[in-house]
Amino acid sequence: MALMDIELKKAFTEMQINKLETTKKINMIDMKCDMVKTGKHKYQLTEKGTSSLCEHARVSGHAAAAAN
Repeated sequence: MALMDIELKKAFTEMQINKLETTKKINMIDMKCDMVKTGKHKYQLTEKGTSSLCEHARVSGHAAAAAN
């Protein structure tokens, strides 16, 4: 009976460790998803703001510096 208790405790401990690792992975994926959503939103705002500019308009700031 004692051997069974030890095996159960070991299995339960491994399961808890696995749960913690999985939770960390899920949180990391959630953070990455939020970053992608934020980047997409910024892109959409930039696209919306620049779509009304004429083709030869000059753009100043980070976008112009990054393009060069």
